[in-house]
Amino acid sequence: MEKNEKKLIAKYLNKSGNKTIRVEVEDITKHAKYKKYLKRTKRFMVHLTDHDIMLNKGDMVLIKSTRPISKQKSFIFLKKISKEVV
Repeated sequence: MEKNEKKLIAKYLNKSGNKTIRVEVEDITKHAKYKKYLKRTKRFMVHLTDHDIMLNKGDMVLIKSTRPISKQKSFIFLKKISKEVV
């Protein structure tokens, strides 16, 4: 296992090319001074190796960091977790 390898749970947004999907990771942190909870979102481009995976908007997916694949992609898709209830 790589030293700085990260696994994140993300929400699927859309397909952004032939082998690329776009996901959003949400993080909730507490402000140091004001003690208010802040919701931060970060969007990532994720490399998709298997074309047969059917993803719908809002699906939760597991992604893993890897070496840079392109200028914007440095995560790979691992598996689909579940559908978010809207």
